[in-house]
Amino acid sequence: MSQWERGTRERQLAYETGLPIQHISEANSSQTCPFRLQRRKVRGRRYICANKDCALVLHRDAVGVVNIHTLAVNDGTFVPVPPGTEIRVKCLRAQPGCSPGQRERHGLHQRSSARQPGHLYR
Repeated sequence: MSQWERGTRERQLAYETGLPIQHISEANSSQTCPFRLQRRKVRGRRYICANKDCALVLHRDAVGVVNIHTLAVNDGTFVPVPPGTEIRVKCLRAQPGCSPGQRERHGLHQRSSARQPGHLYR
């Protein structure tokens, strides 16, 4: 399925779920605070809101996911998330149920990145 063209995957997904497929632009989603809707260029993996009153600190990808969800629910419009909303992130890593090849590649990645300080991805 990963080798299918995008249109084929979308048609199959729409057929299996019975739901229409909607395209959401992810532009600026990881640069926009979901609470204040202020944009800030992010360096690294951690997003820190530019507004000192907000004090949101979250992984950049989690900020993007929250904003893309908000865009999908609100017809492509950024709408602020209520300030008291809890945002929980669950990171999935290699588990005992993974294939031996996946565990081996994951371990190799961890060992190689540990040798190069400050280098996150190879």
